Amino acid sequence: MELIAMPQTIGAAPFKGWPEVYRVSKNEPLPPSGISYVIAEKTDFALLFRIMVPLLMKHHPYFDWFEIYQDLVGKKYYEQRVYHRRSLEDAIGTTGSSYGAPVSDIETMTIADLACDRETYVDIETLTELAMLPAFMTDIRDAITINVTNNYKWTDGYNKKTGICSGYLTEQHRPRNLVVLDISSSIPDGVSAGMMTLIKTITSLADADLILTGGQSYFYTFEQAQAMDIHEERMRIPRSNESSMFREILATHDMDYDVVITFGDSDNPGPIDLGRRIKTQVWYSFFTMEVDVYGNSYHEGAGYGRWVKENNPDVTVVHNTDWARFFTKKEQRW
Repeated sequence: MELIAMPQTIGAAPFKGWPEVYRVSKNEPLPPSGISYVIAEKTDFALLFRIMVPLLMKHHPYFDWFEIYQDLVGKKYYEQRVYHRRSLEDAIGTTGSSYGAPVSDIETMTIADLACDRETYVDIETLTELAMLPAFMTDIRDAITINVTNNYKWTDGYNKKTGICSGYLTEQHRPRNLVVLDISSSIPDGVSAGMMTLIKTITSLADADLILTGGQSYFYTFEQAQAMDIHEERMRIPRSNESSMFREILATHDMDYDVVITFGDSDNPGPIDLGRRIKTQVWYSFFTMEVDVYGNSYHEGAGYGRWVKENNPDVTVVHNTDWARFFTKKEQRW
């Protein structure tokens, strides 16, 4: 019998409500009365994930946690049942046996019954560290790791005066990155709300500037994106589409980004000619689905990122149409 410990990453942050539950294997004797336990052969990622799912569903309802669980664990999610040994004086009913204990001594509950109190919460950054976010977040992290390198490079050299090999640090080009997020009405509510929940994490991973576009479009530097109130920003942007503000942003800012990451559907501002060829190396296009709400087949990439290829035909385009399935279809709350 062992106490199922809180994941270390959560343990380093304020957290109230982690359930005190023990793991008991099938061949072990049941714990004393008053102790809650689960029957499992080992404490692993899948078990910890199942324990946390009710909490995650409560505080991050935009994500389809059943889909995420199956994607990350490789198995269909099932609710984790908890068994509780009651004292003999509280036990009522007929007697029987369950691994050597009277049936009347055992009651069952869910992790949600134990853990989901008002003060329990796990933030997005912690979920990133626990690897409990949708798989496309790993795709973004990997893409940025490949394309964002150290700012300094060590150069070897031979010093004739001293007669020894020495070297020096030379500052390298620091890649510039941009994230474009379409939150217009054609994007499912759960997807747009969920992406707004993630946007600080995504821009932080990418060290990126940000454009939010809907009925209005706004540009945010990396620092502004990290400091913004995501609830306030989503509320002030109408859910229609526009092009004039978006075009002005592209015309009045330096669009020579090394990497551009866009999320959206086929809605687009029309062709945009920046008047010069941009140097963008990679465009990551996260399209909402194979066919959007208008019945348009996916073939050109997220609409508000097509200006990248229009102004650099040689850009490498990486398509992803799988990511939106990790979000609920309808917004549950905001």
